[in-house]
Amino acid sequence: TPVPTTAAPAVRAKAGMTLDARGPIVSYATSLDGHLVAAVTMTEVVVWDVVGATEVVAYPCEPEPFGAVHLAFTRDGSHLVVASSQHIDRFAVTGTHEVTALGPPPAAQSIWVAPGGEHLIANRGANVELWAATPLHRVEVWPVRHPARLRMSPDGTRVAGESSLRSDIFDHYVWAVGHDKPAWECIGAPCRALTAISPDARSG
Repeated sequence: TPVPTTAAPAVRAKAGMTLDARGPIVSYATSLDGHLVAAVTMTEVVVWDVVGATEVVAYPCEPEPFGAVHLAFTRDGSHLVVASSQHIDRFAVTGTHEVTALGPPPAAQSIWVAPGGEHLIANRGANVELWAATPLHRVEVWPVRHPARLRMSPDGTRVAGESSLRSDIFDHYVWAVGHDKPAWECIGAPCRALTAISPDARSG
């Protein structure tokens, strides 16, 4: 469920390899084992096998009128979860060629699909919300001013994000799933940081 973009119709999977799409790319993702790459264009969802540089599967789709598109593979690489402001869908990568609608997305400024595809992270006003993908339901709410740039650790135990009331002052947070208060925070930092969490969730 993509939106118009000016991105080039190609994904550089690794040094010396370019995977060509049949239209401008809206967003892309790599499987956790690095063997698969998926891209959403304005007209389709495509998955490639990086090792063989071959197309695995492609699904037609319609462009979204607005909003960003985020996607992630499930942990075993068998499905791809794609979320936008209008749809949350799970696409089969192997086996049966099917698309499963997971439900209407929460009304939010932004939605990210967490690594592994089990969770969604939503920016909703003054809250950061964690949602389970199947079945779709909210599992955590963390109050924060103007949340943005949210990311989840690959093991699903931590969520990192930042917020800002001014263009030159930023607050940074790390929340542990199952806890109300931040596990770590840095308030009033004079710089914006690239929000990410290490694979073992021990550093960000």
